[in-house]
Amino acid sequence: MTVKYDFSGKTVLITGAASGFGKAAAQAFANSGARLALLDINMQQLKDSSLVLDETGAEYLLLRCDISNPAEVNSAFNRLKEHYGSLDIAINNAGVVHPLNRIADLTEDEFDKTINVNLKGTFLCMQQELSIMLETSTGTILNTASVSGLIGSPFLGLYAAAKHGVLGLTRSAALEYGRKGIRVNALCPTFATTPMLDEIAGEKGQKFQQHLASQVPMLRLATTQEVVEAMQWLCSDNNSYMNGAAVTIDGGLTAA
Repeated sequence: MTVKYDFSGKTVLITGAASGFGKAAAQAFANSGARLALLDINMQQLKDSSLVLDETGAEYLLLRCDISNPAEVNSAFNRLKEHYGSLDIAINNAGVVHPLNRIADLTEDEFDKTINVNLKGTFLCMQQELSIMLETSTGTILNTASVSGLIGSPFLGLYAAAKHGVLGLTRSAALEYGRKGIRVNALCPTFATTPMLDEIAGEKGQKFQQHLASQVPMLRLATTQEVVEAMQWLCSDNNSYMNGAAVTIDGGLTAA
């Protein structure tokens, strides 16, 4: 059964909103009455993916932004503030993955891109979000991390390092800003059926996905909808006392 949340009157920011979890989250929050600010580096894809939102009647603002670029982040958040005036919920979802490889064989360029987007980008967005939320002494930030932020990930070492860093930012911010009315949590999903998984799988395709599913106690990958419903719960007023948590949605993968 799908739980119906009410985010009427709430301004919700989602980064990486053109595809995957971000795209699905945008539709879910729109269906729940939220006003949206949607960020992505691919503006055309963002425009295409947002067309479905017109059917919901939701108000939304599309912002092209490379979250690893401080000037672009500053510009995007200035536009958000001018348009909406405040921010209630921020979901830092944008991320990239590098090719599967052993650590000794990864390149410095791959390191820079992975860390700059996944970790630095989250940091830059959090700085802006916290500054806006401090003006009203209320707000919720949810960082999309990964089970790779909790355990080692063979052949995805740089991605794991970045996501471990995201959890460090999440927990530190929760301690710093909880007393100021702002909650900060992280969601740690395992692989789900998203374009990022397709990118990782490459030519291995379905066989690779079947291999990943075989490592999960529930013997399947997560669906995008399952992850998005967890996002909504974590950001809702029904979850008003959770702060600094790293919530796994992994079919039991990290239970051992």
